[in-house]
Amino acid sequence: MMNRQPTGPLGKALALIGGLVLLAVGAVLSVAVLAVVAVIGLSVFGYVWWKTRALRKALREQAMNGMPPPARHDDPAAGEVIIEGEAVVIEDDSAKSCKALNDPD
Repeated sequence: MMNRQPTGPLGKALALIGGLVLLAVGAVLSVAVLAVVAVIGLSVFGYVWWKTRALRKALREQAMNGMPPPARHDDPAAGEVIIEGEAVVIEDDSAKSCKALNDPD
């Protein structure tokens, strides 16, 4: 296969026009892709906004009525702190046996 370069002014002009056409097609396609992504993004935003309207209304009414937000379980302002976990009681028999050995009774 031979690598032919445009020869003469006519070949160079055709190569320039072809390059400009490819550049224009690339720009048009990128704008189209950007438009599709924008439409999809706005659609998702609108869907989430629509589905959360009842929650926003309830929060707005709660703020207007002066009701405090629901207390969390680990909120010290609620007056109680709950620490979850497990505990194991281990009886220390060695302390009892030492005391029994040292007791003069």
